[in-house]
Amino acid sequence: MSDLKAEFRRQMEALYARNLTVDDVFAEDAEILLPGRAPIRGWEAIGDFVRQFLVAFPDYTLSIQSLIAEGDTVALEFSSAGTHTGPLRLPGGEVPATGKRFSHAGVVVATRDASGKLRSYHEYFDRLEFMAQLGLMPAPVRASG
Repeated sequence: MSDLKAEFRRQMEALYARNLTVDDVFAEDAEILLPGRAPIRGWEAIGDFVRQFLVAFPDYTLSIQSLIAEGDTVALEFSSAGTHTGPLRLPGGEVPATGKRFSHAGVVVATRDASGKLRSYHEYFDRLEFMAQLGLMPAPVRASG
């Protein structure tokens, strides 16, 4: 495994296990892009986002299925899950805990700077499925095949 892949895996697993802080992983001017949200920029905003997410889903887990790295960019396929037991801040306002569990898959494309910290982190997942699993909207209709 390349150094970039190994370091990225270590950073993500440690961050979500609460063994690293945002400034250990992200560059000071880093940007996170997530479905349905405005960009999250800088240590303060990223730290606030990560903290509130882990309050909403204290049992959150992230499993990395595959990693691809080239230059300073890494792409990963992941699965994650958690139980919504705390307030969740969404662009439309705060949602009280539903007690429901989510489980989904997604992809991240991230780029690091010369110091090895992440400068950009773009995550892609099915936001409608996530919201439906939490009971915040009807389940999407799946086409039969």
